[in-house]
Amino acid sequence: MVSQDGGVPLLSKRWEGNTSDSEVCPKRAQALMATLQHSPSPRSLVADATVSHEDHAAHWPSLGLITRMPQTLTMVAPVIRHARARDTWHRLEEQTGSQRLEFGHCGLAQRWLVVQSQAAAWRAEVTLSTAQQSEQEAIAHHLFPWQAQRCETPLLAHEAWAAVGKQWTDHQGASSPLLEHQR
Repeated sequence: MVSQDGGVPLLSKRWEGNTSDSEVCPKRAQALMATLQHSPSPRSLVADATVSHEDHAAHWPSLGLITRMPQTLTMVAPVIRHARARDTWHRLEEQTGSQRLEFGHCGLAQRWLVVQSQAAAWRAEVTLSTAQQSEQEAIAHHLFPWQAQRCETPLLAHEAWAAVGKQWTDHQGASSPLLEHQR
């Protein structure tokens, strides 16, 4: 735990490396809530995304919580799409913007801050490009033996080709010319 005026460490506790966050965080949150009840207001708790799980929603109002919402939360993607569709970005810097959205989540009124940056877009583009390139290389490696694949009928050949194409995430298999095997 760190102070609000510069992040001076106030409290630190370590657990064994294999200890699950979902075990530690609820216990620490209970102890922290007991301490915060006697502290002066206004106060805010900046917490790891683990605390954003809906199992902990009952404690959010008493915490004054600020957290990052994890991408795995099903509501995050629609919120980001909504923010992009509204396109009412408040410029923080030349290549960074934010948008404040208010709505209900887990039965509570919440304010979310969606942040976009050109640097994050470039990182995502590089990650996507690398993933596509890796998949393309894996597909090429996987398809090499297919040039000698023989099927009884053209229909079976197209069905086999369609089955192979379903394994790909970022690529689609277009039709491929069939050559009749000369016996």
